[in-house]
Amino acid sequence: MTRSHPSRRAGFTLLEVLLASALAVILMAALYVALDVQLRLAAAGRESIEQATLTRAIVQRFENDLDSSVGPIAPTVQTGRASGGSGSGAGTGAAAGAGAGGGTSAGGTSGGTTGAEGEAVTEAVMTTDAIPFQAGVIGETDKLTIFAIKVAGQGKNVDESGEMPTAGDVRRVTYWMTDKGLARQEIPWLTSEELQNSTDPITEDGKEESDYVIAEEVTRIQFEYWDGTAWSDTWDGRQTNSDGKTLKGPPMAIRVHFWLNVPGGNAGETVEKEFRHTIAVRSAAGPAVPDTGTTTTGQ
Repeated sequence: MTRSHPSRRAGFTLLEVLLASALAVILMAALYVALDVQLRLAAAGRESIEQATLTRAIVQRFENDLDSSVGPIAPTVQTGRASGGSGSGAGTGAAAGAGAGGGTSAGGTSGGTTGAEGEAVTEAVMTTDAIPFQAGVIGETDKLTIFAIKVAGQGKNVDESGEMPTAGDVRRVTYWMTDKGLARQEIPWLTSEELQNSTDPITEDGKEESDYVIAEEVTRIQFEYWDGTAWSDTWDGRQTNSDGKTLKGPPMAIRVHFWLNVPGGNAGETVEKEFRHTIAVRSAAGPAVPDTGTTTTGQ
């Protein structure tokens, strides 16, 4: 008697192997595409966060310095009081004018006007080439100089007497463009003789211009200044207002344009992207108040 053996399958056919290989390739390609898209989105998100962080840091630097900028000081108005005849009244008015002149800022000259009996004596301020204390802001299209009041730090340099000098709380902060990016310099203003009549950055001992760069990504920068009615490309806080006495001080707002080099769509490619921000200056004098014709009289 013969036994029948069941037929056994020898292996996969060529068609089955090709079909399985094709399905595996399709699945691997879909997985690669999904992973590549995910990595690209993650990289774009990181770059966007880095750009936003850098932009906020630059704008915050400007805002912090402008928030502490000094504002214009109003002219001193004093009343002369007569104690005798006309000659005595003139002398009293001159004394009041001398007292008003004593409160002027560095770099300016002033003198009191001698008024008759019962008249107000107003201080007259004449600015010189020296930068006065209440200049606040002096700026150009690509350079901004801010005179700010900050907490005085501990002095590091010892003078000839062996004692550390008293640190000043007035700083001169200058922003300007270099070949390597946006630069910022902060120097004590009152204690630096070379800064009294200049807004140009200076190179300190042992430092180069590149040492002051705070943002290498910045390629261009532009400042605009708002006086309450229009934007201008330059600003000089040393100039006087229409009254001829009070200084202009800082503008009401400063608009900052800057361009950053950011990564492009292709690998290794960079594109220039523009950012714009308007900063209100709190220490500004505000819009001009029309003269109502009211006069102040003394006793």
